[in-house]
Amino acid sequence: MFYAIKSFLSQITVALLDSDKKPFTFYTIRTEDVNLSDIYVGQITQKMPELKAFFADIGNGRSVYLSSKQPLEIGQRINICIIKEPRLGKIAEGKRKGNVLQPQTPVGLVQKGDFLAGIPDTEDYQQLEWFDELDDAINESSDIFVSFADGARLIFERTHAFHSIDVDSHTSLLPMDKINQIAAKIIGSEIIKRNLSGNIIIDFIGQKRKSDVGELKNIMSRELFKSPVQYQIMGISPMGNLELRRKRLRASFADSSKTTSSTAFKMFEEIVKNPTDISSVRVSLTLYAHLTSILQNTWNQVQMKTGDKIRLIADTQTDTFNIEYKK
Repeated sequence: MFYAIKSFLSQITVALLDSDKKPFTFYTIRTEDVNLSDIYVGQITQKMPELKAFFADIGNGRSVYLSSKQPLEIGQRINICIIKEPRLGKIAEGKRKGNVLQPQTPVGLVQKGDFLAGIPDTEDYQQLEWFDELDDAINESSDIFVSFADGARLIFERTHAFHSIDVDSHTSLLPMDKINQIAAKIIGSEIIKRNLSGNIIIDFIGQKRKSDVGELKNIMSRELFKSPVQYQIMGISPMGNLELRRKRLRASFADSSKTTSSTAFKMFEEIVKNPTDISSVRVSLTLYAHLTSILQNTWNQVQMKTGDKIRLIADTQTDTFNIEYKK
């Protein structure tokens, strides 16, 4: 097995590759974001006794959910290890690490986690240099459509509660059973590549007989088994959809590419390409707050790279950012 990383400022993109050096999953880590195996000092802000759970503040307006059989009180500070990254509509989940700390212990990041965290037998992985085909594969894994079987396609959609995958025959003339079988194999590999987790609902074509379902489950399982992430195929629901659940560790690549930090780094990349031609950058209020707090240090690095002071302007008319160039 292999891995390759691409670094830009405080962001790294990780690609895991199989024994044939083909990428099978991607994820992004940023120093300023909450990532798997990070350790924070958190302050308890809310108790949920019936669940034996708590919410803790870990700094910069971010909270973590954690379970603990040991009693904790509001205001106490503890070390928290991140066991699940935040995703769409959900905050990160952590676990308590060690004893209660002194009240004056600063809240915030203590130690950044390993970028291979959550992967067993990491000593068996060898590092490769990043190559252009990996960028192409990343772009493909972000597309909601995947074409196959001479005109059929998969449609990937996301809600707060689950991922949905629709198998659409579209313009394919292949038999329905054949399309479903091909789709099952591709879906298994795409789930891994896109790092989808949690509840996943798949709508295959037509009515599914028991024998058909068994075959589709077997095909998907052979693909999903290639990843170390645990999964469970639940079977066909009363509505006729195949349901599965995959353990959530890292955020999906799609989720991590839609965060405020991701938008900021897209802006950084544009700025670094033509640093001397830029006069100012107009950004949304949300992005402005992010750049002047969580990403302040990284924004300062970008400013240093430009060799010229770029004005940062908060603009209520901008959804993301708008780079203004010198005339």
